[in-house]
Amino acid sequence: MRIKNKKAILTLIAVTVAVSILVALSATASAANTWYVDDDTCPDPGSGTQTDPYCKIQDAINAASGGDTINVAAGTYYEVGQIVIDKNLAIVGADKVTTIIKPNHDTTVAGYVQSDTWIYVPSGVTFALSNVTLDGTDLTGTPRIIRHAIQSRGELTVEDCIIKNIKTNNIYYGRGIVLLAGVSNTIARTEFSDIQRIGIHVRGSIESTNHINCCILLSGGQKRFPLFELIFALKFKSQDLIFEP
Repeated sequence: MRIKNKKAILTLIAVTVAVSILVALSATASAANTWYVDDDTCPDPGSGTQTDPYCKIQDAINAASGGDTINVAAGTYYEVGQIVIDKNLAIVGADKVTTIIKPNHDTTVAGYVQSDTWIYVPSGVTFALSNVTLDGTDLTGTPRIIRHAIQSRGELTVEDCIIKNIKTNNIYYGRGIVLLAGVSNTIARTEFSDIQRIGIHVRGSIESTNHINCCILLSGGQKRFPLFELIFALKFKSQDLIFEP
């Protein structure tokens, strides 16, 4: 009888330890980190901490794990190459007027392919962008060839942003946000200006649970084209759309 009790106690201890380890591992896995970016760090690369921020946003994306947040200080960020969001992330600027991201390259103008976009969100990825300006001009103010500012095949949220100067060498292109998939995309309180053709382009078999809930300002660009080109279902919720010449 003692032996049975001893075995039962040992079994209980083993189960308790195993459960504790699993809980600890789960908590560790679910813990999200915050990374910091500030162009005042440049030309030093930085390490991504609050006291030693990264110089470049791309460095923070490379270092981040799924579920992390990247805080970007006020400044102008001249990012090299295409920005690929390859994990679930949130990028949060200090303010949409003072946190400015610019491209140093031209996209292709080939169709709805990855190389056609400046910022790419692949299938299966959830990405949230807020409080930044995406400006399609380089540091000299010269427009780059940008067919899509953001192309998403995942789940995209864009809030409190400015997207401007998105143009190509063909007036039929130049789109702000292109949604090619997703069931919970949200565009809120985002301003569009000098978009060559379409501000928000929803294309493909998109579910009807996407929301556009924003005040959108349209200036410049090709007035002959609509700000929105909506193909298949799109649901508007409490929107207040303002168009300015």
